[in-house]
Amino acid sequence: GFKSALLTEFVNKRFVPAPIHENLSQVDSRFVLTTNFDRLYELSANQLQQGTILVKNYYDGDVADVFRRSERVVLKVHGTIDSPDRTI
Repeated sequence: GFKSALLTEFVNKRFVPAPIHENLSQVDSRFVLTTNFDRLYELSANQLQQGTILVKNYYDGDVADVFRRSERVVLKVHGTIDSPDRTI
């Protein structure tokens, strides 16, 4: 099914961040909304920002709270490959 296809395409192939992920990570933006459910961008961004970027998913109970906080945030609007049952 869909969950198996996601895992096959995005986990089993073991993609690594590309230069575009690093370039995007260097843009000084407090909020980044991404439709990607892989983890490439946030891994690259957190490496460049010493692990200070908060990663939230659309379904997190405290997702609205991130707009009132001062941390840099990546908001995954389609969910994450780590919870394929919740991806949209």
